[in-house]
Amino acid sequence: MSIKVTVDDIINALASDGTNISVSDARKVLENLNMDSLEQAASYATDNEEKRELIHNEICAFYWSFSAEQV
Repeated sequence: MSIKVTVDDIINALASDGTNISVSDARKVLENLNMDSLEQAASYATDNEEKRELIHNEICAFYWSFSAEQV
């Protein structure tokens, strides 16, 4: 049984771990990671736990560097 990951799942996971990333920021981050959209990331992350964690970590890591550049 595969788990379907939604865009909301990604955003909620980021919000719940204290990242508090907004949907628009997540979209910017994913564009910079060469993911076409949050929908593509969710589809990719559906495959397995390791991929979900990878997406989460990539978004968080890029978000923090992206945020630092904006200051």
